[in-house]
Amino acid sequence: MSASAQNITIQALPQTGSLQTGLQGQAVLVNAETQPQEVFLQAQVRKGNSLTFSDQTAPITLNPGLNSLDLAGLSLLGPRHTGQVQDRPVGDFEICLEVHAATDGRLLAESCETITVHPMTPPYLVYPFDGEKIETPMPMLSWTPPAPIKPGSQLSYTIRLAEVPTGMSPEAALRQRQPLFLQENVMMASMAYPVFAPALEWGKQYVWQVEAFVEGQSIGRSEVWDFNLANDTPKAATEIPTYFVELKRQPESGIYRAQGQVCFKFMARYAEDMPRFEVQNDDQKRIDVRSTQLTTLGNGLFILKLPPQGGLKAGSYYTLQVFDAKDRAYVLKFQYQHADNPVKP
Repeated sequence: MSASAQNITIQALPQTGSLQTGLQGQAVLVNAETQPQEVFLQAQVRKGNSLTFSDQTAPITLNPGLNSLDLAGLSLLGPRHTGQVQDRPVGDFEICLEVHAATDGRLLAESCETITVHPMTPPYLVYPFDGEKIETPMPMLSWTPPAPIKPGSQLSYTIRLAEVPTGMSPEAALRQRQPLFLQENVMMASMAYPVFAPALEWGKQYVWQVEAFVEGQSIGRSEVWDFNLANDTPKAATEIPTYFVELKRQPESGIYRAQGQVCFKFMARYAEDMPRFEVQNDDQKRIDVRSTQLTTLGNGLFILKLPPQGGLKAGSYYTLQVFDAKDRAYVLKFQYQHADNPVKP
């Protein structure tokens, strides 16, 4: 990683962001001369024997001894790049940082490293599953984010959902028909179908797709999935989860009112797919709530059914504890209400 010539040494390279974002952090150069030297730095990207990108800085003064230089502004897609720039180049690349004399351009030092750029995966739909028959007209739409994404990037999504007429394929319906529901600038990888959107009708087929954006630029679309709203009798509104409360290490002052179920978000760092949980009353006595009553919608979203025969009393207060893989408890204080006969607050 270190090379020297003319008493200039590169001791450390800056971190590599990506071929789109360039270099990040500090490069450490040593000037072993007793006098300052005027140089410029050049970053080059090679794939095999061909030069892919190249960019250089304005003249820089290297003082005697250690010099720490911030190269965040040195783009790897600068004005001196050669060849055709791809949307996202993939494969093995050699990134080199060169030090040149500002007077005549002589190469004084060079240091290189090899990076592998993997292809980006687009968003992947999670729920409703492809071809599934669902029984709620307000489903929780969820998907996984694209990867890899540079930390700190502004990631957003656009959701498109359309009705599929009889005799038309889902792909053609999404491509040719006006979307029944179109939502832009969604910041999370899930969204409950909103009450203000056009109602989904029983017995009809729908198609949906998610497109991901970074800093306003499209970086990929999910597959096209379809589902059917198959139940002839709509469920009661209280059974349709439209809000998921996030569990915390310490209980908050507000009280969650659970009408037959608790819809919660468990985003702990060491969370498991189906975590262990328990429900206690105000006397810290455990209530018989079985693990089969906990279901997941993916992406950290869970629904815990609370049937009346479990020993819960309408209007009483309880504490839900959910444990991560390190057995740390995340809690929620709630008031239990029957789904069909809620208690007025």
